[in-house]
Amino acid sequence: MAPAVLATNVILTGVFGDKAAIIAVNGGEPRTIWLGQRIGNVTLVSVDKERATVEVNGNRRLLIRGQTYSTAAW
Repeated sequence: MAPAVLATNVILTGVFGDKAAIIAVNGGEPRTIWLGQRIGNVTLVSVDKERATVEVNGNRRLLIRGQTYSTAAW
């Protein structure tokens, strides 16, 4: 039997130019994360104006400020 994979929830709350983003992971406090930096299994790949691309468990997702992404299976 394969091990259970826990869902990851990511909220993009803000950006700093093209260098960093403010994200909250799994209901935690929003934190500043720089390009290439990782919080848990979330890595910041790129930032542009009001959006950012994150990689979670090898999957990339473009988020617009205020948007939430969840890896939970519905």
